[in-house]
Amino acid sequence: ASIHTQPALWATLLPTTVPGRVSDIWRSYFAQCIFADSNLRLVFAPPKIEQIRNDHNISGDLSADHDLYTKSGKLIDFLSSWDSEKLRFPERVEQLWIDLYERSYIELDDVVALQKWLEALIAMGYKFPELKPRIRNVAMMGQFNYADFPNSMTQIMMWSQKMRERFQTAIAAAPFNKTQLVYLEAHRI
Repeated sequence: ASIHTQPALWATLLPTTVPGRVSDIWRSYFAQCIFADSNLRLVFAPPKIEQIRNDHNISGDLSADHDLYTKSGKLIDFLSSWDSEKLRFPERVEQLWIDLYERSYIELDDVVALQKWLEALIAMGYKFPELKPRIRNVAMMGQFNYADFPNSMTQIMMWSQKMRERFQTAIAAAPFNKTQLVYLEAHRI
């Protein structure tokens, strides 16, 4: 199950030309790609319900999940490197779905449905999130000459989080002790 906040309402459209067991997963992949352009975040939480499975055909499930097993890796690679010159949010989302269609991840009917969905959102006055520029292939490095003062790790964590809002790679350099290095590695810094 998914919960979308108002700024992510645009991302609720499911592609319908892929198997139902694939559509919600791929929708989240598509949305994450645009989230990177708009300061939106994805949060994972544990399930709040227990699913009691009914009898079903496991080989049928495997067949329905075929695209997940055979296409998702290349899809994620594509989405990770995808970029757009479009400056308006709806145009950027549309460009992504067109690019997905051109690579046979979705069909033309999905692109048309997205265009109608975006038109409906615009007609009702929906406010799309603001776009931020995508900056790629930049490493932001911070040097901390005195990493042993009180709250230094908290400040380094805050610095790293701020830098990751804009840059894919943030590197903190300092004369860290072993305990600090373990802490930073645990937080992927």
